Amino acid sequence: MILSLDLSTTNSGWAKFSLKRELVAYGEMAPKVKNPVVNKVPKYTYPEIQLLKMRDLVDQLLTLLTDDLEKIVIEEINRGKNRLGQKTLDGLHWLLLDRMPQKFRDMVVYVDSDGASGWRSKEGLALQLSPLDKEKNKEIRKFNKKHGFKNGTKNAKPLITQKTLACKYVNKRFGLSLDENKRTKDADIADAIGLGDCYLMWRKM
Repeated sequence: MILSLDLSTTNSGWAKFSLKRELVAYGEMAPKVKNPVVNKVPKYTYPEIQLLKMRDLVDQLLTLLTDDLEKIVIEEINRGKNRLGQKTLDGLHWLLLDRMPQKFRDMVVYVDSDGASGWRSKEGLALQLSPLDKEKNKEIRKFNKKHGFKNGTKNAKPLITQKTLACKYVNKRFGLSLDENKRTKDADIADAIGLGDCYLMWRKM
């Protein structure tokens, strides 16, 4: 059994596969910690609230570690512009590793999402925007601008992104109905499934 993880501080996608590249289970996990407000002031502030959320998320992720696992495939971190968000994500990765029993830590492999060796690349699942996709995005941006809609907001037409391509890929391959524009969590699930599927494809080559 293979476990693939697309770790995120807000919502982490996961998927389990048989060694025959069959999708067995999938889902997502988000921190359940709430920050109580006392006299209109949040009880916890940075960095305590972030630490509490990451501990809670790791506790959930650890429940996915079962004795039938052979490999744990984790998507490598991509650098972000949000300094504190990036710091928290880095911390989540290390906290998860620290809490893992050694036998599971020995199973961990990291895979890039983008770049020449990424699971989205031509060497992977080839989830790259086509010239037609890029042309459609130009039209969508013009439409949104014309009507005063900011890209990514409720009334705007959605752009075609790599998240879109991941959802389309896993929907076609595994008969799912993920839609990142209706449910943002679906994008994290699709990425976890795509990551694991690509790893198993490489493994058989």
